[in-house]
Amino acid sequence: MPTKKVSERKAKAVQQLQERIGRCTIAIGADFRGMPGNVMTELRRQMRQKQVEVRVIKNTLARIAAEQAGRPDLVQIVEGPTALLLGYSDPVEVAKAVSEYAQGGKVPIAVRGAFLNGRVLTKEDLAVLAALPPRAVLAAQLLGQIQAPLVRLLYALNGPVQGLATVLQRHVEQLQKQAV
Repeated sequence: MPTKKVSERKAKAVQQLQERIGRCTIAIGADFRGMPGNVMTELRRQMRQKQVEVRVIKNTLARIAAEQAGRPDLVQIVEGPTALLLGYSDPVEVAKAVSEYAQGGKVPIAVRGAFLNGRVLTKEDLAVLAALPPRAVLAAQLLGQIQAPLVRLLYALNGPVQGLATVLQRHVEQLQKQAV
């Protein structure tokens, strides 16, 4: 039978995980079986640089924390021995970092899925997300698409005025040559 001390420790772990799940922009579930401790430490170090926290927690505690954080669907990516990778920055950057590590790590991790904006994503969806350009690039592309027609309109409106100014300038130059 669990002691009161163990129950308090689990309650504290659930509370901490609930806060982290509530704060994260994306949560990714991955299978870490067969990963030696030193490789897991390296994974944590690399992910920390990308503002991604790697947590290994019991499924029951993860389920309770997800429900308390108002994200009950997150439980779908927690199945068997799972490492939760909680990203706190741009979800696209987090997906790229995890995808790159999963493909090129010493011991590849098997990504099971992700949870983003209330939706559960498959590993295929996560690969598509990782292929997107960063948010800043998308914003710049959108701004360029909005700005391009306005610039063309400005040049179209400016053309006749500039043509008239050029004709008048040449006429003035011609008159000055005749006066000399």
